[in-house]
Amino acid sequence: MLVELGDGLLQTADSQEEMQIYLDLVRIAWNMALEPPARSKTELKRFIKKQRRYAPSVKGLKALEGERRRMVERKRHLFPDIDKEALFAQAIHVDGGDYTIRAYFDPGEQA
Repeated sequence: MLVELGDGLLQTADSQEEMQIYLDLVRIAWNMALEPPARSKTELKRFIKKQRRYAPSVKGLKALEGERRRMVERKRHLFPDIDKEALFAQAIHVDGGDYTIRAYFDPGEQA
């Protein structure tokens, strides 16, 4: 599900480190999409504020904000009935430019 949500972003990674960074962004977007829209918007602003010091430019920061917003909407559209939090996601380099993505979701309440 996270790979589908990440759409083309994950395909642009040039290294395992970059793949993991992108995967973390996708996981955070997934979890933001679980929140009501008003709270999700607040969380997005908080996230962008934290990322300012890492962004290469204002343009890069705006692109990150747009990508995050797109992924939140995409999650709500593609997986509206799945409300499990993504707890962890890992990109494992397999061969060449291929990766195995391992993700763990909150199992929720157990009976």
